[in-house]
Amino acid sequence: MGKPSLYVRLVKRFYGIDGVLDEYKLQKINHLGNVMFLWLMGYLLLGDLALMVALVKVPAEQVLTVAIFANLVVVAIVIGVLIGVLRKLKLDDVEITAAELPQRVKRLRWRALGAGLYFFGITLLTQSLLDWWFDGTSLVATFTSPGFYGTGLSGGVFFGVWMYVVWRLHLKIVE
Repeated sequence: MGKPSLYVRLVKRFYGIDGVLDEYKLQKINHLGNVMFLWLMGYLLLGDLALMVALVKVPAEQVLTVAIFANLVVVAIVIGVLIGVLRKLKLDDVEITAAELPQRVKRLRWRALGAGLYFFGITLLTQSLLDWWFDGTSLVATFTSPGFYGTGLSGGVFFGVWMYVVWRLHLKIVE
């Protein structure tokens, strides 16, 4: 059996599916994606109309601020709905035998460590670029500051532990 297509790999990554993506799961995910697309397209059309009307009456900076926060809220709602539907339909469960559990848990620990290190690196990079862009702080000064690493490290540890717990809860032992 060959390597899965790019589409299948992207779907598995985006929807958090760690296992076989069979036809049933793919059909349900495609349906869910279509429904979410329709909801987001409606939000996009109504949101753009509301922005155009608001720009006539309200200063542009306030409209931009509200639009950014509204988009963050909508994205959070969409992700919450996706997670809820995936859990309800049990599309993200990974069925394993009891003999496979120790090996899977070990692999999950390494994945969680990688996710935490990735989050740590992205946090450091983002924070340093934002400090440089908005405050004019040099990148050397930012990277030599001890407090700079504390924030990224605590976020990375929290994210790694959180991802381990989420991935561990998806493992279902079958007899």
